[in-house]
Amino acid sequence: MNEGAEVDGAPSPAGEGGLGARLNRLMQAAETEAAQVREAAERRAAALLTEAQAEIARHEQDRRREWQEHEAALAAAEQRVAAELTEAHEQAVQLVEAAENEAQSIRGQAHLQAREINQAAEESIEQLRRNAAQELDRLTKLRDTTRAEIQRLLRSLDGVRDALAYELDTAVAGVSAPTPSKTATAVEGPAVPQPMAEAAAIGRRRGDLHRARLSGLSTPVTDRTGDLSPG
Repeated sequence: MNEGAEVDGAPSPAGEGGLGARLNRLMQAAETEAAQVREAAERRAAALLTEAQAEIARHEQDRRREWQEHEAALAAAEQRVAAELTEAHEQAVQLVEAAENEAQSIRGQAHLQAREINQAAEESIEQLRRNAAQELDRLTKLRDTTRAEIQRLLRSLDGVRDALAYELDTAVAGVSAPTPSKTATAVEGPAVPQPMAEAAAIGRRRGDLHRARLSGLSTPVTDRTGDLSPG
């Protein structure tokens, strides 16, 4: 209160000195407070700046890490794609080689089978030729044997015919000789006895039968059988 009165009233030397000291104190207090505020503000600003820098550094590290991870993933994907392409190319090459080997094997087997079939066919044809030659030789031998047998039979028939003719001639000559006891019989009827006539008829019938059986043979045999007719 006294200080206010002193301020409102006329200043005194003592009062002026107290006011200046007070103003000095106030100024010092204001400067100190301002310095403290400034220091606090500077510290706060420095802390904020440090925090901002740390946040920026953290963001940069995160971005750098994400970029590195992205780059690593991309490199891994490229390596995987390259490995898959290499594996696919190797598989394609293996498949082509396997197909070529299989085709070569199939061609080889086909050539082998064709060669075996050709060889078997040639062997079969050769066997058929040998069989045909053997059959022809057998038939030729059979033909020659049959001809020889027919000729033998013809010779036998000629001998039988000559023997029958000789017996008939002998019988007829013996019967037709004149005897005193059979003169009347010779005048009345034929001189040939009936048993001898029947034998001659049987001989002729047998000759006709043999000629009929041999009529279907070959020309040389048929010509030979023409001699079987009674002379």
